[in-house]
Amino acid sequence: MKYVGTRSDEFGKFSFEEAIFSPGYLPDGGLLIPEVIPELSASSLQEWSSLSYAQLCKKIFPLFVGEDEVPTSDLNDIVDQAVAKLKHPKVSKVTRLSNGLNVAELFHTRTLAFKDLSMVTLGQFMKYFLAKRKKNIILIVGTSGDTGSAAIEAIRDHDYIDFIVLVPHCSRLQKLSMFTAVDRNIHIFHGPNMSSDDCDVVIKPVMTDTAFKERHELGTLNSINWGRVMGQIVNYFFTYFSMCPSCDKVVEMVIPTGACGNMTGACIAKKMGLPIKIVCAVNSNDIVHRTFGHNDYSTNEVKPTISPAMDIQIPYNVERVMWLFSGGDRAHIKDVMSKFEKDGKATMDSVLWKKIRETVSSYSVDDDTVKETIRRCWKEESYALCPHTAIAVAYYYHKLANPDPSSPSISVCLATASPAKFPEAMEAAGLPDVASEEVDRWLSLPARFSKLLQDGTEEKVLRARIEGITAAREAGLTGDLYESGHLVL
Repeated sequence: MKYVGTRSDEFGKFSFEEAIFSPGYLPDGGLLIPEVIPELSASSLQEWSSLSYAQLCKKIFPLFVGEDEVPTSDLNDIVDQAVAKLKHPKVSKVTRLSNGLNVAELFHTRTLAFKDLSMVTLGQFMKYFLAKRKKNIILIVGTSGDTGSAAIEAIRDHDYIDFIVLVPHCSRLQKLSMFTAVDRNIHIFHGPNMSSDDCDVVIKPVMTDTAFKERHELGTLNSINWGRVMGQIVNYFFTYFSMCPSCDKVVEMVIPTGACGNMTGACIAKKMGLPIKIVCAVNSNDIVHRTFGHNDYSTNEVKPTISPAMDIQIPYNVERVMWLFSGGDRAHIKDVMSKFEKDGKATMDSVLWKKIRETVSSYSVDDDTVKETIRRCWKEESYALCPHTAIAVAYYYHKLANPDPSSPSISVCLATASPAKFPEAMEAAGLPDVASEEVDRWLSLPARFSKLLQDGTEEKVLRARIEGITAAREAGLTGDLYESGHLVL
């Protein structure tokens, strides 16, 4: 399998290794996508329906990673090492509540969020290749709250990796899950008044500066990294088989959606032959709802909400979705994205938009609805929802009140984080905090981070830290660069 750009073929084809170590954005701003999406037969789906999560990884990953790059035995070891980092013996589980409400709990992880599932496999693939390269790299992530902590858990204390995280405004426990990572190779910057999009604005010019990124061996673990999306494909097969092991019905996947990395994995699973419909459930930062619901791809100011991991107005994976449903129409994708990046708004060709609508629908709610949904689910089911999962469940409650005969009879809401991680949202909904050993651990640990000011110097500060890390590693310093005095907080 080779990987190509979404906007042009100017940069050739990439191997899997090159794809996961790329800085994410190509020089023209495009993203990498598999040259071909493999298609599965109905018999293959049936054969896979009883497989464990790890076994599914071992079936799906070889479709995107060639034997010439990672031999089967090595790939199997990578998967086993990754899954061993997860807490739940079955990785995830579906909780079945009343009135057909099903919740796929993907948050039984060290960071209490679903992003660990794809991050641990990507981390192990990187570790595998870096052990051969014996070369230092610097990974950079802008987080909306959960990506940073999941990435830290996946690569903390890895040889050859330094990791920089830009942390915006998010919940207290989301911050603590990152600030308490005081490993020698972890570098945390926090902008108290920044949004996730603000972080991306700082990072993108650094990652598209070809000379700088090559000099410092830069990469990313955000969902612009293909390895993240690949890992998320598995979630949909595993969840589908949990809901419909007979493989003879369409299942509606209701996905709390931010930058669209997770739903891109769902779209690829659909293209591979998985019988699913996709609902993007979003908060009042509703660009995804407007894009897929009304062909209005336009950005607004980010509104802080009680579901902070979805406070996004630049969902960069939209262009991968356009690629998948346009048959790889690079010229149109480049036109749409150029207009969006220049003017902050664009529309898709109506044919493409209608094609996406055949598979993808969307739903948007405000904070009051999120709080009411959390209260209702607790009252009716004694089941606590995180504020992101509550948005998916709000869609399902709307569906119950407004039946649509054309809608799939089986629906499942993806629970992307544990309610224990969001005591502020629980309090706002009038519910008690949810106990968690992980939360207790974060509260007991020392913390460190560097403050990032919104004064126009953010990119300069980021570049300076990158240069400092490179200089230290080239000087042979392998320990904690803060304790050595080479870097300051």
